[in-house]
Amino acid sequence: MDQVTPLNTGAVRDAPDAGSLVTGARVLPFETGQPADSGQRLLVIAEVARESELVTSYWLASPDGAALPAPAAGQYLPVSVDVPDHGMLRRSYTISAYVAGRYRLSIKRECRHGHPPGQVSNYIHDNWAAGDLIHAGAPQGRFVLDATNNRPIVLIAGGIGITPLLAMLHELAAQQSTRNVVLFMGMRHHLDHPFRSEVADVAHRMPNLTVHVRYSDAAADAGDGPVPDSYGLIDEALLRDLAPLPDADIYLCGPAPFMKAMDLALASLGVPDERIRFEAFGPATIERGNSRARDGAAALGPMVSFNRSNVAAPFDPRALNLLEFAEDLGLNPSFNCRSGSCGACATRKLSGATRYVGTPTAVVADDEILLCCALPDEPVSLEL
Repeated sequence: MDQVTPLNTGAVRDAPDAGSLVTGARVLPFETGQPADSGQRLLVIAEVARESELVTSYWLASPDGAALPAPAAGQYLPVSVDVPDHGMLRRSYTISAYVAGRYRLSIKRECRHGHPPGQVSNYIHDNWAAGDLIHAGAPQGRFVLDATNNRPIVLIAGGIGITPLLAMLHELAAQQSTRNVVLFMGMRHHLDHPFRSEVADVAHRMPNLTVHVRYSDAAADAGDGPVPDSYGLIDEALLRDLAPLPDADIYLCGPAPFMKAMDLALASLGVPDERIRFEAFGPATIERGNSRARDGAAALGPMVSFNRSNVAAPFDPRALNLLEFAEDLGLNPSFNCRSGSCGACATRKLSGATRYVGTPTAVVADDEILLCCALPDEPVSLEL
């Protein structure tokens, strides 16, 4: 999920037997033969809270009441979910808050017109309930605040991309930071706007924080709901007018189209690559200078063979990487971050040449590649 190395020079490209557990707790089961990842543990859903029309928060606690380890603000939590007809799926969700030793995961239901529903996020919305036990790993990710300087901070959130930035805001407030902070929140309309009152509360405690909310769908927002600061998309003009650029540290998070637009705007405004940290939700990353389109027909690429799965096909350039291509073929590789930082998708390369899109930070063996940010340069054979 996260990528914290500077932007390159943009295309942007979700159990044990119940009898062995605490009485009264419902364990969301694993399919036979599909155990949890090593290092995962059981957490109990202590509370469920509706944040907006599509966003629900799940407060997770240790079943024994002990405080969970504190995450760094902006980190995510990997979870394993057994989805009927899909098997074991692994997703990572931002820890949007850490209070009283508990993690809050704030998850959006994916139901956009013309897009497939989110397999895991929608299953969670339909099935997770207070008292359930789920399987989760330890907090991960390097999309965290840089506290080594006193430069201004600009936080730019698109939709559910507010979650790691909200955790950072809470951290800055707790530190009583005096750094100049500007938060841009891009939402569709007031029904799609989570954490409105929570952000307002942080702003009340942080006189050095400026918040600008922009709704993109003015027609849908007509009515008695809260009024945003402006309508439209977060764009270069808005950033130029309100953000302390180009000297600020930029933290950017949102869906792929939003990330691409912000990348281009920041480049136009002269923000140095090394000042930009980002996290993309879904199969997306940023690489300036790469304008590959996802739409329309494209010439097929080199043959890719997944040996253990006995599947081979010419690479489809509409896939952003080998992980996405494998998923398009019906395979289910392990993954967490989808941006080269966690190493979960590391796969042994048996033959052929590949290259990386962006600069992964996870360390792998010499004969392994990270599927989430690799592309084939010639016919390639993978152990998967």
